[in-house]
Amino acid sequence: MTKVLGFILVMNALLCCGHAEGTNLTIDPNWSTFHPGERVTFICDMNEGKDTDWEYEIKKNGEQFLRSNPYKSFTLLPIQIDHSDEYQCCGLRKSSGDTKCSDTVSLTVTAQPRATLTAGPTTIPVGGSVTLSCYLPPTGGWKYKWFRKTKNTPEVQLTDEENRDINVAQGGIYRCLGMRGNDNYQSLVSDEVSITISFSNEVVVTRQPNWPHIFSGESITLTCEVRGGETTEWTCEWRRDGKPVKVGNNKHLTVSVNESSSEEYMCQCRRRDDWFSVTKWSEKIPVSVSDAVLTIDPNWSTFHPGDRVTFICDMNEGKDTDWEYEIKKNGEQFLRSNPYKSFTLLPIQIDHSDEYQCCGLRKSSGDTKCSDTVSLTVTAQPKATLTAGPTTIPVGGSVTLSCYLPPTGGWKYKWFRKTKNTPEVQLTDEENRDINVAQAGIYRCLGMRGNENYHSLVSDEVSITISFSNKVVVTRQPNRPQMFSGESITLTCEVRGGETTEWTCEWRRDGKPVKVGNNKHLTVSVNESSSEEYMCQCRLRDDWYSVTKWSEKIPVSVSGAILTIDPNWSTFHSGERVTFICDMNEGNDTDWEYEIKKKGEQFLHYNPHKSFTLLPIQIDHSGEYQCCGHRKISGDTKCSDTVSLTVTAQPKPTLTAGPTIIPVGGNVTLSCSLPSAGWKYKWYRKTKNTPEVQLTDEENRDINVAQAGIYRCLGMRGNENYQSLVSDEVSITISFSNKVFVTRQPNRPQMFSGESITLTCEVRGGETTEWTYEWRRDGTTVKVGNDKHLTVSVNESSSEEYMCQCRLRDDWHSETKWSEKIPVSVSVSTPVSSSSDVLMIIGPVGGILLVLLLLLLWYYRRSKDLRCRGWKLLKISCGVNNGFNKNDTDESSSPLHGDDHIYELVNFSDSSGNVADKPRDATYSLIELKNFGKESIPNEPVEGAVYYRLESGMKGRGRPGAKEEAVYSEINSGPENNNTI
Repeated sequence: MTKVLGFILVMNALLCCGHAEGTNLTIDPNWSTFHPGERVTFICDMNEGKDTDWEYEIKKNGEQFLRSNPYKSFTLLPIQIDHSDEYQCCGLRKSSGDTKCSDTVSLTVTAQPRATLTAGPTTIPVGGSVTLSCYLPPTGGWKYKWFRKTKNTPEVQLTDEENRDINVAQGGIYRCLGMRGNDNYQSLVSDEVSITISFSNEVVVTRQPNWPHIFSGESITLTCEVRGGETTEWTCEWRRDGKPVKVGNNKHLTVSVNESSSEEYMCQCRRRDDWFSVTKWSEKIPVSVSDAVLTIDPNWSTFHPGDRVTFICDMNEGKDTDWEYEIKKNGEQFLRSNPYKSFTLLPIQIDHSDEYQCCGLRKSSGDTKCSDTVSLTVTAQPKATLTAGPTTIPVGGSVTLSCYLPPTGGWKYKWFRKTKNTPEVQLTDEENRDINVAQAGIYRCLGMRGNENYHSLVSDEVSITISFSNKVVVTRQPNRPQMFSGESITLTCEVRGGETTEWTCEWRRDGKPVKVGNNKHLTVSVNESSSEEYMCQCRLRDDWYSVTKWSEKIPVSVSGAILTIDPNWSTFHSGERVTFICDMNEGNDTDWEYEIKKKGEQFLHYNPHKSFTLLPIQIDHSGEYQCCGHRKISGDTKCSDTVSLTVTAQPKPTLTAGPTIIPVGGNVTLSCSLPSAGWKYKWYRKTKNTPEVQLTDEENRDINVAQAGIYRCLGMRGNENYQSLVSDEVSITISFSNKVFVTRQPNRPQMFSGESITLTCEVRGGETTEWTYEWRRDGTTVKVGNDKHLTVSVNESSSEEYMCQCRLRDDWHSETKWSEKIPVSVSVSTPVSSSSDVLMIIGPVGGILLVLLLLLLWYYRRSKDLRCRGWKLLKISCGVNNGFNKNDTDESSSPLHGDDHIYELVNFSDSSGNVADKPRDATYSLIELKNFGKESIPNEPVEGAVYYRLESGMKGRGRPGAKEEAVYSEINSGPENNNTI
């Protein structure tokens, strides 16, 4: 009986109390991390009844954070770092006093973050760009502000930039920060990053005087030159041994040297109006002081016969007149002592190559000191080498010509051009080693240097030809692949698209020139041995170096009987016409009767007509054909070689496109492919809203289109304009680069059954454009229309992904990309409506049954003379007793014992009141009482517990002085007390 009672108590408690599934605490915005100063809203949803049925409480780390109130949402503003913790919301139902709580939700608050600005290279070339990235921890919701300043301008915001990554092409100092939320909370601003634009111009330092060594007390002027930037205003920076010594608008630096001077100088320049547009550093230039020095002027590595060279001897001590000077060659006297410190050798010869040294004799003391040796190298007069990339360039193109001479120093260049009809002239405005030319002609070059303008040998000629892209074809009249002995054929050189241009045409037979002239025709008389190939090429009459490509080779040969097919196509199709032409190549056509055979069998019997037209042809006409001639006067017969006729079904063209989706402003090439030859093409286009129309100005196989739409094509050929089948459709779509994203209202990651959510399709940057919206759920289209909203009602089985795409209303084939997928799912919870109805029925019924069972228990206990002592807590347990009786009250022998429990042994007595023999199985009740006072209930119910008031009805029984009182039994359903019923 006790076991049954315990089970019923537990079941009734569970049915009446329910559980906390479905209670949700959400944080808005749903970011992983917050920062001091931001706001966060706690939203507590009981998922049962109405919001007004409950009072709400927020707990932090298990302690009350916000006391009970009627509002399900609470905004914390501003949040602080010490708000980081685990939060839970609990709801108290006003009508029943029931309480249920959500799972805990973590709130993380960290210090205000600082944006990190990174760049790929910080120096970019002119016309280049670099991507800047503004990094903040990926906690969600960040947009970005970008700022730029220069040395001369204040910092301004880049108003059109909110992305994390931006692409910049301007030099300057950049910073960024992040912002998010409705209050536009801002991060700390990033450190500065300087972007510099680097010019490719070479920077060189020149020196005046140009000596490798300077003497103590002298000065040298260094000049910073930007090659190709002579007209630009620069600010130049000078460094000596790596340390800045001067920054200013003067490109010169004057250096005074002393005996200890031995330094290296370099320079760099910036645009005066843009501090962040800068050149590279020049090479280092040494400036040092020495004793006796022999220098060669000019300072070239190599000389050539006819050049001049000056030896300059400096003692670096006293006055020049204090010394007499001597030049030595390979240790032997070359120039005897004289009072002149410089000596010019003109003209130099190859045998002057050697090691030279100068020595000085001090007149006053007779002391002598000598310089280090200096090498003089003299080689033969060099010949310039002229090179070009391609020597044939397209119309409108250009090519770079390079004039190469050994890098011995000091060279300038002369360039010359001539044509077949014009004499050679110098290009007066060109002195560079490399020049870019767009004119055809014959080019040469040479180098010159020195005060006497010493010249190199002139280069070999290089011919530059301009090639037209026009196709050149040879036509033949009559148009037969073979000719008969004694006949003539006229070949014509045609330049497609160049019909109005005056050409000079060159003919070649078997690769050898046979004719050059202004007549594009070539008449060829053939004989029995003729079997040759002809091709042609054309040049502009007024520009011999503007030329077409060569045509394909055209064979011209002689044979006996010949069967030809007209038109000369490799394949025919059902419904076309074909003409067989039989030529005996002997006598007159009327001397013969003609027969056509197919696969060796007679197809057309003898008749006087050498040609026969088959119309319309069918697929079964395919085969090998032969013609035979029967000479009327002699009865002789001769036959041609066989000719294949291939007939296939009416063809269907294949319409192909590169990409079928093109960006705004882009285009794509469509190709209509058909087998065999002779086709022209018809093109058609339609859209969703317009009928199909022919593109009247298009007959080519390939066309280039920039309009979206649905395209088809077909081919046509022959005099009857035989047509192929029409191709399948190909849709060309124009794709916008605007990003498409989906927003949700309410913005919760999960929904409950029966609720609705509204999804909105947004086109970033396209807010003012009229769109048609397409929605897809799990890849299947669910809605197409002009309303960008989609309202979704969810049920228990809902777990779907939605995405959208937009098209221009007035152009169905101009569309955006698809948005990312947005999940919409239902929270796992116990349905409130059904469970609460069941509990409302089962709860009272269970309570009535409980009261009845308690009455039965009380009656049973009374009849068995069961007595209870003062109780403190009720817990029901069953055990086995072997010999325990009322006298055995020792605590150690009690089956259940403890400080907070009272145990009562239930004895069985007979009608006389005597105690009966002990039963084999005794039942013990562990009773744990909570005394809440007479006629009272607990003031603060424990969460998840159900209390029942038990009336004992045993007045006058029990311990002496015992008071009549109500007993409340706490029945815990949670997992904390697994041994409690």
